[in-house]
Amino acid sequence: MKLTKLFLPAIMAITLAIPAANAQQRQMPREYGGGTIGSSTSSGTSISDLPQPALKFLSNYYNGVNVTKVKREHVPGPFEVTMADGSEIEFDTAGRILEIEAPDNAILRPRLVRYLIGRKMYDELRSNRQTDKVESVDFNYRDGRLIKVATASVPPQKLVFDLKGNLVLIKVDD
Repeated sequence: MKLTKLFLPAIMAITLAIPAANAQQRQMPREYGGGTIGSSTSSGTSISDLPQPALKFLSNYYNGVNVTKVKREHVPGPFEVTMADGSEIEFDTAGRILEIEAPDNAILRPRLVRYLIGRKMYDELRSNRQTDKVESVDFNYRDGRLIKVATASVPPQKLVFDLKGNLVLIKVDD
């Protein structure tokens, strides 16, 4: 009898909790590669509008980080993606990265930097002791096809590479 009095309320509580949990789960947004599908801006652009290579990149390197904003000024034009951790990534219409910036007062993970710029440029960064100080990578395809890497070293540096991985310039900011 005492056992029945203890189990009956527990069973009723569980019975009521399961449907409530299922309803809450249905209301939560679905995710793809850490980005919320359907998160959109006033312009009506959402993560599902991104090209497949961009979605794959987000899945591989930002898994578990939600997309908070996807912006596109005009069609055709680049996609500006803001991540929940503060990272900002710009993709072209084919899904290639045009620019990626770490959150304020943070750096890009060395694994990500290695993927973005390739071995030769990464080795050059390593020789300058900059692999764990990269704040942004800018792929400037229009202006002489250069890759600019900004670092958080003291003083801050911008390393400029050609697409063959050759170091072209080191600019030290004062």
